Amino acid sequence: MRRSRLDPAQTARRMRANAGQSAAVRPISDAPRLSGAAGARAMGSAAEHDAPGAQAPSGATSRLAARLARRPRLALILVFLAALAIFLPGQATLPPTDRDEARFAQASRQMLETGDFLDIRFQDSARYNKPVGAYWLQAAAAWAAGGADAPIWAYRAPSLLAAALAVALTAWAARPLTGGAPGLLAAGLMATCVILAAEARLAKTDAPLLAATLLAMGALARVLLVEGGRRWSLVFWAAVGAGALIKGPIILAPVAGALLGVMLARRSVAPLAAIRPLQGLAVVAAIAAPWLVAITLKSDGAFWSQSVGRDLLGKLAGGMESHGGPPGWHLIAAIGVFWPWAALVPFAAPWAWRRRREPAVAFLLGWAALTWVIFEATPTKLPHYTLPAWPALAMLLAAALLAPGALPQPGAWARRAAVALWAPPALALTLAAVVGPWVIMGAPAPGAALIGLVGGGAAVLAGRALWRWRLHAFAPLAAAASALSVAAVLHFALPALTLAFPAPQMARLAAAHRCGDTGPVAVTTYREPSVVFALGTDTLMTDGAGAAAALAEGRAALAWVGDPERAAFDAAAGGMIALETLAAFNYSNGKRVTLTLFKLKREGAACVA
Repeated sequence: MRRSRLDPAQTARRMRANAGQSAAVRPISDAPRLSGAAGARAMGSAAEHDAPGAQAPSGATSRLAARLARRPRLALILVFLAALAIFLPGQATLPPTDRDEARFAQASRQMLETGDFLDIRFQDSARYNKPVGAYWLQAAAAWAAGGADAPIWAYRAPSLLAAALAVALTAWAARPLTGGAPGLLAAGLMATCVILAAEARLAKTDAPLLAATLLAMGALARVLLVEGGRRWSLVFWAAVGAGALIKGPIILAPVAGALLGVMLARRSVAPLAAIRPLQGLAVVAAIAAPWLVAITLKSDGAFWSQSVGRDLLGKLAGGMESHGGPPGWHLIAAIGVFWPWAALVPFAAPWAWRRRREPAVAFLLGWAALTWVIFEATPTKLPHYTLPAWPALAMLLAAALLAPGALPQPGAWARRAAVALWAPPALALTLAAVVGPWVIMGAPAPGAALIGLVGGGAAVLAGRALWRWRLHAFAPLAAAASALSVAAVLHFALPALTLAFPAPQMARLAAAHRCGDTGPVAVTTYREPSVVFALGTDTLMTDGAGAAAALAEGRAALAWVGDPERAAFDAAAGGMIALETLAAFNYSNGKRVTLTLFKLKREGAACVA
């Protein structure tokens, strides 16, 4: 552990002097390290939140961050609430999405329906590609919202809360690494980046995993760079155990990268001993082993063959479900994934590289680099895979933004390149909100158009500020453009695209024509998980002939038949009534389909339509 270069009296005087400067945070390389009693107050001490930082440029954003940095607990609460407000639009209005979200939500619902919280099943099939953590969270949220029939927003609630918590934990984790004000700025970058905005609105594993990762990394930073001690070591390993129960070994990538970075910076393996690995393995085992042992016994080992053999090793062997991509795919995708901040990351890279031997910077570089390299080397590519790396890059970018002279105005060509990288996602979001529903559905979504235009205006002003390299103006404008544009798309524009989200309509129309028959609905062609979530666990996924047989034999009350299966259905069916017709676009396979709702005509039936 490094000792402070200042004695306690000098440290106190410097802290009081900095408190009087509304935008003062010291650069990473110039900040004293904490030790002893000061380090023991890592969660809330003024000493820690004034630890490594950067001289803030003029601007309301940096002044606000500096003021809040002096009240860290209040700052974390406000950051959490602000993130909740940013992520709330779209939670209830966006229909269940295919395929992962609907599978997660349906499997969690079945836990409530059956009372079996050990096994993971989608209808009658085992779903063992991920551990149970996210399912438990979703089932608990749905139970609190009324039970298995709770709407989709209840199943998304853990992702909403975890994403907001991850934003607050970004500020908390950054304090021993970059300082209070840069940490708050990094939290703002995460709260307004596109990828976390999306994951906050999806009932999946990635937002809860990010929260667990940030808790682990914040505790690890305190073990390695501030004070050590058993308390933060226990927090670190508990977070690793929680992350393992949510998404398996993924959490180890940032952990291993940060450890490796600090060991290289210090040219010592002492950091490895500081985390108390033997004690840590016991903590992780206490958290994850009970369920892993139980599911191993219940599934007769099938959990391991599916989760490791098929899912994990399958993704390492090749692109699964047409999601393959070459190395460098994530680098290109970053333009949209970390919009509106990705265009600034290359400009901060030289500043961070010059400080790579400082333990705090090495910690962040190792965290981001190893995580990134692993997912670039993995043939299966999806945009959210690199999410655990982005907080580290956000912290480095925030520290550079607030460091004096770290990001001098580049030349014209470099600024053109930055604007060229920044503009396409801004334009895409604005067009998706303003004209997307009009083009696809033939009618605008007024809320999407209005908010999208305001967000687009903020994007234009942000782009102008970026071109002029007025970063103190660019930051709040870009944040506003992102929050408004994403809200317009997810809360208004996408829900208006009923063509792409037919499952809720299929459920409503089926309910209107049941006439008291509570039997299941048979579905052909559009056999997507969102249909099961909308129509119920007993939904029959079949073909045309199977749908006709299910109606004739009384095993189904209604049948949705797609036009590719219509000939087989008509050949096998007799005495069927066509009730409704629905056009749909299956974005999972890129195909349009027309669905017709059928019912068996019964003699003397009082309700036929």
